[in-house]
Amino acid sequence: MKSLVIALSSLLLLAFTLPALGGSRHGADCGKCGAEPTDNHLQRLQVQLDLSAEQQQQISQILTERQQKLEPLHRQCRELQQQLRQLGEAENFDRKQAERLAAEQADLKVAKQAIKHQSRQQIDAVLTAEQRSKHQQLRDLQPQRACDKKGCRSKGENCRQCDVRGSGA
Repeated sequence: MKSLVIALSSLLLLAFTLPALGGSRHGADCGKCGAEPTDNHLQRLQVQLDLSAEQQQQISQILTERQQKLEPLHRQCRELQQQLRQLGEAENFDRKQAERLAAEQADLKVAKQAIKHQSRQQIDAVLTAEQRSKHQQLRDLQPQRACDKKGCRSKGENCRQCDVRGSGA
């Protein structure tokens, strides 16, 4: 029994310390946290949409600017997450402080989404009508692909298991 308690304690300690040390289970290109390397995104668009050299250059600039805007927000999110984790581990839990930190986190998430939507519109402005249509079709498949990766059976329709929201259609 004592060894079971020690093992469980060790696992909990590991679960809380790895993300703080940068060993998150998500990684740098995680869809959950919103970070995505610019080069990978551009390469994927090139393959999927057959971009011209001029389009590649314009989209590269858009993605670089987006990454520059998002990086400070990602850093702030990580700092807030660490503060929330420390608050949860403290002897005296401060609910008001936790609510304040969670609200800040929510505000940052909204700001990141606005930046992503803005860059998506800028990218769409660079694409031809045919490329825009194909790009939209690929975006519509994203919840389905994310759900499939996680082995979920709901196939992208309001999945609670993998936190994917379908189109409802």
